[in-house]
Amino acid sequence: MLRSTEQIEPKSSLLSKLLLTDPAKLQSLSKNDVEELTELAIEHGVAALLVQVLQQRQLKTPLLSSLADFQLHQDMRNQLIEQQYQQTLIQLTKAEINFVVLKGYALGYTVYNNPSLRTKSDVDIIINSDNKNEIVEAFETMGFRNPRGWSPTALLNQFSMRKTLSPGLNVDFDIHLRLSNELGIENILTFDELMDSADTSTLQNIPLVSKPHGLIHAIVHLLHHRNVGDTVKLIWLYDLVLLCQKMSQLEINEFRKNIDEKGLGTLSKFALDLANVYFEDESIQNVLNSLDGASSNPELLYLTTIDSRTQQLQRSLQQRKSLGEKWLFIKEMAFPPAQEIYQKYGKKPPYLLPFYYLRRLIGGVIKYLAN
Repeated sequence: MLRSTEQIEPKSSLLSKLLLTDPAKLQSLSKNDVEELTELAIEHGVAALLVQVLQQRQLKTPLLSSLADFQLHQDMRNQLIEQQYQQTLIQLTKAEINFVVLKGYALGYTVYNNPSLRTKSDVDIIINSDNKNEIVEAFETMGFRNPRGWSPTALLNQFSMRKTLSPGLNVDFDIHLRLSNELGIENILTFDELMDSADTSTLQNIPLVSKPHGLIHAIVHLLHHRNVGDTVKLIWLYDLVLLCQKMSQLEINEFRKNIDEKGLGTLSKFALDLANVYFEDESIQNVLNSLDGASSNPELLYLTTIDSRTQQLQRSLQQRKSLGEKWLFIKEMAFPPAQEIYQKYGKKPPYLLPFYYLRRLIGGVIKYLAN
């Protein structure tokens, strides 16, 4: 098994090396190594990229065979869903609903050589929060439904819409009302800023986040997930690499201007340094050099740390100023509407609801203590 510090600490380091350097060592991998690397590549969203690298170098290894089987299924699935994504986005434009596409779907078209290389499970868009009811109606007209059964207002700044094509084959959209669910950075980029600078030339009738704003979002998204203890996926770091490679000098200057205005100097350097650990690249270093002397907001530095669940809860309550806001946050977290209970445990007789609320609460406490 891959257990040496060089190969698997951190566990994604070998994958990044395989994507960038001569992977001759693959010929000597054991069956267990191949299985582990396959699982890691899928978990980190780089299976498609690794298949491309191995095929281009004509390395017919067991790892390629293992990944190719998975990727063949994914490619067939993606062909069906991609048509649905574009049709849905075009319909929103025709309905005169303003939106900007964020994250993986947008980056697949703006910085990847082929959109299929950017793994994604859904499409993220941001809208003007005043248009929430209008966009829900538009999605429902196209056959989408909220898979959660309700939309939290205190816990999240987003909601989901899903259309099921067949069992297990879903078309998912995440609709953001703010850039992030983390209140400290939710307004780092406003909808108006994103809309004004959106890329409207790459895909006709579908506005994509600009590269400078896409890099800012990729940075704060990655650091937020790292802060709450989530796995930092290799594909997120690779996004940073490609954004740095594909930005023009004019776009780098625009990025630097935004970083100064929003006090993101330290956060940006931290995230780009992290990407450089895995993908040492001149383009990353070039952008890092452009950030010399960039301003930093000390109130955001917590995003460079990894917080415990207790620290996360304390911060969430502190960020909500009034008692009413704090209570609504606790209520939505601990006692969501019955729709969510039914979604999780199945439709049950009403008299069993208290039992399932208690079960959910006890499970949450156990999970909290375990972490």
